[in-house]
This record gives sequence, structure tokens and C-alpha cells, in this order.
Amino acid sequence: MKKVWLAGWMATIIAYIACILLMQHASFRLFSLQGEVMADQIAQIRSSQQIMETGRMLLLFLSLAGFVCCGMLSMKKRVWLLWGLATVFAQILFAVLYSKWMTGVYFAFAEAYQFQKWFWIILLIGVIGFYMVGRKTEEKMHV
Repeated sequence: MKKVWLAGWMATIIAYIACILLMQHASFRLFSLQGEVMADQIAQIRSSQQIMETGRMLLLFLSLAGFVCCGMLSMKKRVWLLWGLATVFAQILFAVLYSKWMTGVYFAFAEAYQFQKWFWIILLIGVIGFYMVGRKTEEKMHV
């Protein structure tokens, strides 16, 4: 079972990077349209905006999914809980720095982390829950 959770954790990291790259492509396509916008370009603008919005939400879910994979591993060994938190914060840092490097704006790809309070609430509940379950499992192993 450990290999499944490790594979899931790695898959979420790879999917996260792919999502950032797709958002970057949509962002470049969106900002490359200059001057007068033709009727056929309006569909491109809407498509790019939709990709950006969907990508921002997908980044949140991928971060939580990676954390849950590490949380499930933490039930046997609690150090995985720290790996899960480190992964979430590394993903946020990557999104912010990559956004600054590619667009010149810090939160072009990571603004959803700033405005979605439910993400932080779920993350906090997950940390507390996985910590408590891991502690109980550890106590059972020592008895």
C-alpha cells in the first residue's frame, strides 16, 4: 500500500508542474493578443481565461491530494506529515517564483492560494487529523 501512496504523491507533483506549464501557455496566448480583437479571437480569449481559472482551482486540489497521500503514509511514520506540508509549501513557492519569472507578477498562477480560505481550513483539519491518527497508531504499537 505504501507504494500506491508514494506513486500518488509523485503523480500529484508531476500533474502540478504540468498544470503550471499549461497555465503559462494560456497566459502567453492571452497576452499576445494586442490591438483590435477580431471576432474569432474572442473565442481564444475566453478559452485562455477558462484555462487560467480552471488551472488555479486544479492547483489547489492537486496540493491537497499530494498532502493526503503523505498524510496516509504518516499513519505508519509521522515524518511523512512533514513531507506533506513541505510539498504544499514548495508547490506554492514554485508557483509564485515561476509566475514572477515568466510573467513579472508574483501571484499570476498562485492567487487562488491567497483568496481561497477553504483550502487553508481543509489543510489545517488534515494536519490535525493525520497527526492525531498517527499518534494513536504509534501509541498502539508501543503498548
